[in-house]
Parts: sequence; structure tokens; C-alpha cells
Amino acid sequence: MAGNAGVKRVAVFGNAGGGKSTLAIAMAKLTGLPLHSIDAIQFNAGGARVSDDEYLKAHADLIRRGEWIIDGFGSLATAWERFAAADTLIYLDLALSTHYWWVTKRFLKSAFVAPAGWPGRQPDVATRR
Repeated sequence: MAGNAGVKRVAVFGNAGGGKSTLAIAMAKLTGLPLHSIDAIQFNAGGARVSDDEYLKAHADLIRRGEWIIDGFGSLATAWERFAAADTLIYLDLALSTHYWWVTKRFLKSAFVAPAGWPGRQPDVATRR
């Protein structure tokens, strides 16, 4: 993707535990595009959900930007807005057993380490630009 002038706005979405954040982080490092997580604008660092108005404003601000990789789904209405604004859509669709296993692993591991992409644990690539 690096050097491809056509790829500027990428939406990465799919079921929980499908590797969206892992892929989005790798893509941001490779392309230099700023990375944003829907979870980071939908939830506070402590895990409490932000107000709908706050989420909608933050989401609208994100999709107006010229370049981004946005990881996650959010609400159905904002997902469709994001998909319409994106020039590239990446849908991760793995076997349900894989999703169940990866979510279970993440749940067990989260007792010790918060996963990358969770609010308060954003990778630094989001602020590189």
C-alpha cells in the first residue's frame, strides 16, 4: 500500500476477535496513515461508554479527515457513514471457532495486560501525523 496515492481512507471491520486491531496497527506502520480505533472514541479510558453525542461528533470529525485507518464497527449508522467515506474496505471474516478462540484468549490475557486498541491503550501510531 505504501506509495499508492489512491489508498488514503481505510475502514477495517469484522467480528470480535478477528484480528482487526492487529491488522490495522500493521497497516498504519507500513503506510504511515494515522490509525484510529472506534473503541477509543466510543469508550473512556476506564471503559465507560461516552455519550452518543460525543461519539457522533468524534466519529464525524474523524471521517472528515483526509487520511485514516479506522479499526472497528461502532453503530450501524456510523459504520455506513465510514464505509461511504472510505476508499478501501477491509472485512475480516474468519471461522466462528477462530473468533471464539481469539476472544477467549484475549479475555484470559486481559486479566494481566490490556489488549492494544482498547481505550487508554492506544498504539502511538494514531498521533504520528
